[in-house]
Amino acid sequence: MLCDYGCGKEAKFLMTSGKWCCEDFYTKCSNNRKKNSCKNLGKLKTEKHKKNISRAKLGKTYEEMMGEEKAKQQKELRRNQGKLKIGDKNPMFGKHQTNESIQKTRIKITGKNNYGWKGGLGSYLHQKAKEMFGLNYCEKCKIPIEKYLKNHKINFDMHCTSKPKDYSIMEKSNWKCLCRKCHREEENIE
Repeated sequence: MLCDYGCGKEAKFLMTSGKWCCEDFYTKCSNNRKKNSCKNLGKLKTEKHKKNISRAKLGKTYEEMMGEEKAKQQKELRRNQGKLKIGDKNPMFGKHQTNESIQKTRIKITGKNNYGWKGGLGSYLHQKAKEMFGLNYCEKCKIPIEKYLKNHKINFDMHCTSKPKDYSIMEKSNWKCLCRKCHREEENIE
């Protein structure tokens, strides 16, 4: 008996709908996977959707996410991609950047053009807030700084709570003292 979902493989499982399928769940059938991938092709994902996908993949191997065969292909592809631009195959092989092009690149990534730009005073204002409102424990999980420093070797972060972010407001209500894990969680919530 062949799969009722049209892939042409031998059916092994009876679904609750009464149809027979080659996989234990009908969405795993290659024909359904192809249909579903085409249906979603070109659709934009929201930031929340992207974060959910990222969380679902966190800590999983290629094998767990895409199966043995596909994982093997993916690893081979990644291995070969590095070799594609080695030596004379690299478009910059034998060429040197001019001082002018180096200067243009430098201008593109400094100051307001840099992805980490926070209005010019971001790190200074965070440091000032730490001096004024920093605590010896995380305000969210209550871990003491001594215990945290022993395990992580990095200090607590200061989190700006105003919306939109205004780092110049130096009031206790605008700042939270958080460990790195809690700070990441707060940033993801917003």
